[in-house]
Amino acid sequence: MLVNAGLGVVFASGTAFTAFMLITSWGGTSWLCTTAFSVVTCGLALLRGRRRTWPAAAGLAVAA
Repeated sequence: MLVNAGLGVVFASGTAFTAFMLITSWGGTSWLCTTAFSVVTCGLALLRGRRRTWPAAAGLAVAA
């Protein structure tokens, strides 16, 4: 439980930092797609202990 909370903080910080950097460098709405994929992939990573293989498979599909 504590590990998932820590990972959630790290994932949220990384996603926010990446979105900020994309907003300041490219501008516009270029950050929306990256942020959406990041949120989905991080959410699947947090489900890793509750399910077996479908979160990993879904994460690979999102990355592809």
